[in-house]
Amino acid sequence: MKVAVTAASGALGKAIIEQLKNIISPEQIVGIARTVDKAADLGVEIRKGDYNHKEDFINAFHDIDTV
Repeated sequence: MKVAVTAASGALGKAIIEQLKNIISPEQIVGIARTVDKAADLGVEIRKGDYNHKEDFINAFHDIDTV
């Protein structure tokens, strides 16, 4: 099962990812961030997702089971 966390480069998104890593394997977590580099240190897969670009989210949510 893959779980996506949007706004992964922000304070709340980072906090959610850190808590999820205590519950599930980091391999099951996908962070979605407008600027991928800002979320690169989270230890999970990071995908590009910009709310202003629908195509980003279509690609980012590929194979995601829940958000």
